[in-house]
Amino acid sequence: MYTYAFINWPVISLSLPLGIENELEIVHSGAIGAIVEQGIAFDHLQIDDELLLRAALEHDRVVCELFSKTTLLPLRFGTRFLTKEGLAAHLEEHADTYLEKLRNLKGKAEYTLKLIPIELPPELPLPETSGREYFFAKKKRLEEQQAHQELQVSELENLLICIADLADDLKVAEPQDSGIQRIHFLAERNLIVNIDAYLQGWQGDCATWTIELERDLPPYHFV
Repeated sequence: MYTYAFINWPVISLSLPLGIENELEIVHSGAIGAIVEQGIAFDHLQIDDELLLRAALEHDRVVCELFSKTTLLPLRFGTRFLTKEGLAAHLEEHADTYLEKLRNLKGKAEYTLKLIPIELPPELPLPETSGREYFFAKKKRLEEQQAHQELQVSELENLLICIADLADDLKVAEPQDSGIQRIHFLAERNLIVNIDAYLQGWQGDCATWTIELERDLPPYHFV
């Protein structure tokens, strides 16, 4: 039984989108419900990379559509339960935990900042000499590179302070090999309706980064 998310139950007039292959339904136990889809041959999807990618995109679509209508706890792609009874037992066992998380997430959304490092402009070739001129040119280049890296670190630290003042919670992902940084933060939707103004200010304060924003996401990193 493929499972997308947990929600409060009962829920009033929640229209369910189409799932990866079939209609969705709700399995519930007490005050917790689960959005599920039956009949997916998930093992078959896993042997075809193209089908698996499409299924992952469809999973994200379903979660986002549901999140636009109600508070939820999104589950990872591929989450499955063997039986409806097993799922109901799981919901009953963890009801208090899930209810507390749903209460804390009500009215909030996840936002993700992608910070792409801006490199220094291309450097002029070093002087074709091994003497004093070459030594000082190389020293100057290393100092400029170090100063640029230190400025990037400082700007990132200051940005995190600004976000912490705005957000209920934040998480910094491990930087990628390319130097790209991602900051996930949770915030009240009605408190950051002017998120574009915040973004403009953050970009102005971060001259060594290009900042991109993903907004109003399900709370993937805060469940």
